[in-house]
Parts: sequence; C-alpha cells; structure tokens
Amino acid sequence: MRSGSGTIQDQAKTSKVQTNVEPPEDSFLLENLKQHPRAIHDCFGLDIRNSTHSRSNTTALDFCQSFFSSDAFAFESIILRTARWCFPRTQQDPNQKQEQLSFGSGFFVVSQQSTNQIILDSGPFFSWLAVYPSATVTKYRFGSIIKEPNWFLRRFMPIHLWYSKFLLAGAVRHHETKK
Repeated sequence: MRSGSGTIQDQAKTSKVQTNVEPPEDSFLLENLKQHPRAIHDCFGLDIRNSTHSRSNTTALDFCQSFFSSDAFAFESIILRTARWCFPRTQQDPNQKQEQLSFGSGFFVVSQQSTNQIILDSGPFFSWLAVYPSATVTKYRFGSIIKEPNWFLRRFMPIHLWYSKFLLAGAVRHHETKK
C-alpha cells in the first residue's frame, strides 16, 4: 500500500486512536463489567474510512484473528508461548466435547461471541474486541476489564493504556492491509 496522507498506515497510527470511547449499551464489555463491581475498564476506538476495495462484511472474529497475529502482538505472543511451555497444561475434562476457541497460546479464551463483538477471558482480565462496519467507515473497538484491581495493577495502568493504544493501532493496520 502506498505511503502518504490518507493511507491505512496514516489512519491507523496510535495518535489517531480515540481514548475513553463509550462502548455501545449492548456491548459484552459493559455486560461483563456489571458482574465485577470493583473492576476498572478502558475502551479505545479507531475509525477507518472505507476505500472502494474495502469489504464491509468484516466480523469480530476476523478482527480478533488479525489482532492476535499482528506485529504489535508479536512480543506478547512470545512471552505467552514461553509461559505456556513453562507451566504444565491442566487435564482436559473428558465430559467437555469441544475445546473452547482461544487465542494467544490459549491464554485468551472466547467467553462470548457475536458477529460484531467478542470477549475473551484470561483469568484476571477480560479483553473485548468489536468491529462495526458501514458503507463509509469501519469502527474498531478494543477494551479491557481488570476484574479485581490491586495496587500493582493500578500502578501499571499508564503502561497498560499506552500498550492498548499500540495494540489497537497495530491490529487495525494488520487487519486493513490483509483485506
């Protein structure tokens, strides 16, 4: 893709990521936040103008796959693969007929999914990804919930917020350029 004004690379920079975005009332993010009264959350957004060759039928699962395969997530992916290798896997419940869909070396397990949004449970955190395509713009959203924040996680928030912006911008760039 060419560089210059108006390209996906220009539109998907971290400086263009909107902070403090209100998720829709029917979002899985807000639904899960209600179940954890002490939780803290964030929500970021990035809107990309659609070009004539863009597809407007993208789904949350498509975006989720782009998110976890993006260059922005690569370093975290290495850490998670290493952690998965270091810790023994738990025994699979024989009554469980089907393995749950997961990402990030199994650390992020899909707990709810629809066409436009997906929420992943990683134990102490929820990660929420949503995509709202239209004829003129595709709205990408990324949010997280820290279920039981402690003093360490609260001190870590500025880094988490910067990293979340970086992840969203990288995931959108990856998703948009692979269309």
